[in-house]
Amino acid sequence: MGHLVDSRIASPGDGRDVITRAVVTHLKEGRITRDQLVAHAFLLLVAGNATVASMINLGLYELMTHPDQMEALRSDIDGLMPGAVEEICRYHTASGLALRR
Repeated sequence: MGHLVDSRIASPGDGRDVITRAVVTHLKEGRITRDQLVAHAFLLLVAGNATVASMINLGLYELMTHPDQMEALRSDIDGLMPGAVEEICRYHTASGLALRR
């Protein structure tokens, strides 16, 4: 992650990625240090991965315990999948420490 941060410091690019934005708006303004930015970037990577993995597991569990819903999803996967993903994310939280929804 340090190499990625260093590359964005050297060449920020178009500013559409979160690391470049943090370099431009926080690091170069003196609000955070390079080490803090590296730590935050690593946390974003790990937290994003853990959240997605948890939601996939929780979604599969719910579908397996509700076979009628699994069958409905299978019968119209293109039409129902976006709503199913939203509902699983609404119904479950990816962290036991987060607020209940």
